[in-house]
Amino acid sequence: MSITPRLLAVLATAAAGTETALALAGGLPAAGTGAVVIAAAAVLTARYTAGHDAQDNAQRAPLRLLEERRAGLGDWHRVVEQGLAGQGDDAQVLRRRLQWLYAARLAERHAVSLYDRPEAAAALAGPEAWSLIDPARPASSEAVPAPVLRAAVDRLTRL
Repeated sequence: MSITPRLLAVLATAAAGTETALALAGGLPAAGTGAVVIAAAAVLTARYTAGHDAQDNAQRAPLRLLEERRAGLGDWHRVVEQGLAGQGDDAQVLRRRLQWLYAARLAERHAVSLYDRPEAAAALAGPEAWSLIDPARPASSEAVPAPVLRAAVDRLTRL
């Protein structure tokens, strides 16, 4: 949502009306408290709005995929080996794991969210890897071909 001059005028009018009501109902102490609360809300809103296009900026919640735990690079070797051998995780779990690792790598190294900017993520990941990690693609239980999996892992290490 962008802040327009009209929206600012509406907000300023509402704040002035609130201040007037507080002054009439509670006197000077209520008006002073109201002014402090309104000013604090305005500063916080302006700060948030000014940084709305910044990724994280240490003030916002981490990416949804990174809230549970950090991506461990030692973990993906095992997942890929099991996927190539056809044991352990099924294809859906393997795809989800690769998607999670790509999301972490793209966010950390390129400041691109796999979910918010899929076009940029697809360009960075490449067509073979994107066929595995596309979040819009419906879940599939078909096995991941070994050459495609190897290409996706190679691309992940180069990102």
